[in-house]
This record gives sequence, C-alpha cells and structure tokens, in this order.
Amino acid sequence: MITDGVFGENLSVSPIECIDMLEAGWILVGASSMGALRAADCSRVGMIGVGDVFFSYRTGYFHSDADVAVLYDQRAQHELSVSLAHADHLVRILTVRRTISDIVRRLILKDLRAIPWYERNPLLAGEIIARHVGDPQIKEEFVALWEDVGHNPKVRDAVSACNLLSKYFLKQIA
Repeated sequence: MITDGVFGENLSVSPIECIDMLEAGWILVGASSMGALRAADCSRVGMIGVGDVFFSYRTGYFHSDADVAVLYDQRAQHELSVSLAHADHLVRILTVRRTISDIVRRLILKDLRAIPWYERNPLLAGEIIARHVGDPQIKEEFVALWEDVGHNPKVRDAVSACNLLSKYFLKQIA
C-alpha cells in the first residue's frame, strides 16, 4: 500500500515502479497523498485507489503532486503547511457552516492554489479565507479545523485503505 511520500528532497515512487510491481503480481493499493496520485496514474493497469483524494485525482479535480504536498517537520511529526486537498476540504466545511457562496469558495481556492505548496501555511490560508468572507474570526476557525486530524481527508483516506486491506487479509486467512 502506498499512502504518502516525500516531495522535493527525495525521489517519489514513480508510475513505472508501480506498474512493475503490478506486473510482478502484487496487489497495490494507493490512497491519501502520493498513493492517491499513483493510483490515479496506474488505475488502468490494476492499481486500486481508495478515498476522496484518489477520486479527485481520477476525475481531474486534482492534477499535480503539489495538490497533496506539504512541508513536514519530521522530528515533531507535524505538517507545517496546508495541502490543497486539505484546504479544499476545510473550505467546503466552512462553506456549509458559514453559507459561503460557491463563487467565493472558488475564489478562495484559486488564491490558495496560487500559493506555492511549501508556503501555504495555515495562518496565511486562514487570512485569505477571512479576506474573501469578510470575517476575521474565520481565520481561527480554519486553523482549528486544520489542527483536527479528523478533518484531514488524507488521514481519513489512509485509514480507509488500511481498513480495506485488513478486511481483505482477514478474509484470506479465514
């Protein structure tokens, strides 16, 4: 199973490596981040994709490594920036909570997408949302949502993929 990877400083898992594993008879599942991207790349040759992030890549809503990339503090095991996939999900939550119009939501996402992935920190993202909505308090609401891993679609997708695989393997030994 592939869920996540490191961008920038190391080479990421390539589609060719995934295809080689599939041709060798492996069952390969991708979800969450790099796994979702590679599953979308390789679904036609048998890679299994799981979750909302995979579906967003498969349908063309997301299209770049940068849509899931984040800066990560390995010592603290904590994300320092906001992936576009995560920001998109949180903006959708705020859209429902605050009755933000679809046009404003799209403008927010356009501005968030324009920020390089390594600079898109939660405070900056919150400021952009607050500017578009005209409510400075929404910045703190966004940051609180970002800090809650229960609202991270990449985490949710990784858990779904793990559950899928555990059910598969439990069925194999039963």
